[in-house]
Amino acid sequence: MKKKVKKQKRIVNIVLFISTLLAFLLELLFDVPLPGKVMILIVYGVTLIASVILDRCPYCHKYIGARNSRRCQNCGREFR
Repeated sequence: MKKKVKKQKRIVNIVLFISTLLAFLLELLFDVPLPGKVMILIVYGVTLIASVILDRCPYCHKYIGARNSRRCQNCGREFR
């Protein structure tokens, strides 16, 4: 199950990269400079949505949140 958790984290990181790239491309395509705050909102908004959808415990399927531990804070099972 540890592989599944790592895969979920990798997907969230890919979404972060793609949303950052998309924010810069939007600025270039529309030829209107987006304020930095708007770009940050776009990137973090997309990443937040992806993390809420994908950061789930492989056992109880509840939101994991910060992955500072090796156990699910909801069901207590260890990620191997």
